[in-house]
Amino acid sequence: MPVYSENIIFEKSLCNILNNLATSFEKVATYEIQTQYCLKSQTISLDGIVGGEILPYFKINSNLVDFFEKYKPSFLVLSDYVIYRNEYRNTILEDLYNRDSKVAVGSEVNISNIKFVKIAENYNDSSIETKKGMRHWLSIYKLKYD
Repeated sequence: MPVYSENIIFEKSLCNILNNLATSFEKVATYEIQTQYCLKSQTISLDGIVGGEILPYFKINSNLVDFFEKYKPSFLVLSDYVIYRNEYRNTILEDLYNRDSKVAVGSEVNISNIKFVKIAENYNDSSIETKKGMRHWLSIYKLKYD
């Protein structure tokens, strides 16, 4: 079983970016909730294991627009969790993930009255640790609601 450094486990590269952008009262929606230990902002778990805010939306097969409109995270961390968990099928997260590799940093994607502005990407991460199988963040989006 691979051993990962603290920098990889807590996704410190992600935290460094978000800590320069997000205030302590803003929320970050993320699948890898362990980032809460190095972020100064609040976190909302997108896997439902910690916090559970998203679980009722999974149970009703929501497209998750209602989840985002209720909790209004200011930032979204996107990674491949969207394609390996059935709960994300036919959601705005799957839609965004399918577009993500073609979205340039600074560009905006509009999905169901939510604007996703790409502020960072991590597609060129060449660290040995991430190649061993540890999932890592792909993109960070700033969210704006109509």
